Amino acid sequence: MSDILKEIEEDLRAERLRVLWQKYGKWLIAAVILVVLAVVGFVAWRQWDLEQRTTQQAELTAALQLADQGKLEDAAAALANLSAHAVPIYGALADFNRAAILQNQGKIPQALTLYDTITERGDYPPALRDQGRLFSAWQRLSLEKPDKIEHRLKPLLTNDHPLRFSAREILAMSYRLARDQDMAKKLLTANRDDAAAPAALRERMGQFLAVP
Repeated sequence: MSDILKEIEEDLRAERLRVLWQKYGKWLIAAVILVVLAVVGFVAWRQWDLEQRTTQQAELTAALQLADQGKLEDAAAALANLSAHAVPIYGALADFNRAAILQNQGKIPQALTLYDTITERGDYPPALRDQGRLFSAWQRLSLEKPDKIEHRLKPLLTNDHPLRFSAREILAMSYRLARDQDMAKKLLTANRDDAAAPAALRERMGQFLAVP
């Protein structure tokens, strides 16, 4: 008797599975196809991304080699072309190097504009955008008053920003150039007394503070 009941139970289970498959089978197949396509697409994208980055790294290296050979115009053109189509990381690196070339050529206004462009590019890595702020402020030390330099550096001057030490130092230099020794001393002291500051930087701040 138990064997008959077991067979009936198995038949009922099989029937339920058949009904469920008829009802939902096509959706299950569709889901499986979507998963397969997603995996294939991701693998293809990773391969494409790797190829793009490899190509762009080679382009960046070739442009820098032109600069090393003294072919600055050719190097700047190659870097501009790379920036126009590269993924953000290589675009930013291309812009930084092109700005350096422009400075080398004495084209300071164009270099400053490019540093500002790096800072404002929302698709560039935040760390590189912040570096753009530093470069922009540093190159403007003799061109702008401390209040403008401070405005440029403001996002970096918070107590938890990793670039706060460099930002304070640049701003202190700006105040010294403006002969505001009190503000310069305040910023240098903040760097010297910041426990998170590297030892070499704290030592340098002490040396600066010793200069009247």
